[in-house]
Amino acid sequence: MISDLSPWDKLSLKGKIFELQKKLSIIDIQTRREEEFSYRPALISNYRLLSGRDGNILDNIQKAEVIRRVG
Repeated sequence: MISDLSPWDKLSLKGKIFELQKKLSIIDIQTRREEEFSYRPALISNYRLLSGRDGNILDNIQKAEVIRRVG
């Protein structure tokens, strides 16, 4: 039983429980992050390979901004 432990053993046990809680918290955060960002899109290495694009990304960004403001 816990009541049979000496005060030092109880303190040691509390410290171990605290360390385990920290580790479990870190594992929980990592698991949530992996679940949240589980989709990893393929890297587009060449912008010109995308269909319907003229190849100049800066022009396309400016066009999108104009469309966003008007629409």
